[in-house]
Amino acid sequence: MNNSPLVSVVILTYNSQTLQRCIKSIGKTTYKNIEVILVDNGSKNDIYSFLKKELSHVNIQYIKNSRNVGHSEGFNIGFRVANGKYIMKVDDDVELDRSCIENLVTYLQSNPDVAAAQPLILHKENGQYLYVGSIFLDVLGYSHPILDISNKKTFYAAGAAFMIRKKVVVQASFEGCFFDPDYFIYYDELDACWRLRLATGLDIHVVYSAKAYHNPIKKGTYARYMYFYTRNRLMTLLKNHTTGNLIKWLPIVIFLDIIRMLILLLTDPESGFAILRGLEWNLLNLKKNLKKRTIVQHMLKKCLTKNSTIPMVKINLLESYRVFKEQLKH
Repeated sequence: MNNSPLVSVVILTYNSQTLQRCIKSIGKTTYKNIEVILVDNGSKNDIYSFLKKELSHVNIQYIKNSRNVGHSEGFNIGFRVANGKYIMKVDDDVELDRSCIENLVTYLQSNPDVAAAQPLILHKENGQYLYVGSIFLDVLGYSHPILDISNKKTFYAAGAAFMIRKKVVVQASFEGCFFDPDYFIYYDELDACWRLRLATGLDIHVVYSAKAYHNPIKKGTYARYMYFYTRNRLMTLLKNHTTGNLIKWLPIVIFLDIIRMLILLLTDPESGFAILRGLEWNLLNLKKNLKKRTIVQHMLKKCLTKNSTIPMVKINLLESYRVFKEQLKH
């Protein structure tokens, strides 16, 4: 591409078994004006030598943290030093198609009203469409797959891979963070994209001509997942919902979590107690999260002064109930 803007490809890794394939795929990209920022959350294996070998033709920044600071803060570190007009977030278990970056840049260049663009995400092994590529969110905080892949609008960009304008990252950040460091993992990209929409009024799209391949690997126990899922979903709603929606729907959210906790205490006590700890964390950190809510709602007010309409969360309670039952089967 002529006059190609710089793209900062930010990867976060921690003792990954798939990072080498991720790096190799980036080395084969048709888009040449890139810099690669690899943030290492304290891995024990030697990554930098392989990185230099595979991407010798690319400007590389390698940042090694002394400890695992989590998914959220790890990507914040990479985003802060990014120099590109666009930032491409890539998880270390994702491989990019050769034309993925080029197609995303072309789309964002042609659509100035789009804040971020997500590639179509496919399963690496079987090529099946993964629902994380196009999702909407309901008022209870449940994300739902959009089965019609011709729909280009998505409520948030899934964390596996997406490209975003650096200027909107700045607009939607608070205290120098695009991703809230308190999340550590799970729901952090959803929270950041919701705040992005409130702060800018811009859309997020899926670009189906751009493809990425995900190597889903189970990380940690189900109890660990339930702790962060419960804790972070509740925190996300508390920060981003309008006051009216918060008063109306938060009691239902907490009620459903309590029901799920009671069921799991009978079948999987460790996961049941994990939900309890997630609820307790929000209670203990209520004051801090209310301060964050004040910042987010201020962003919303600024957006309303510039836009006659803002994105709204879709409501589908029957589908929410179906998703809730599916999650109980895990």
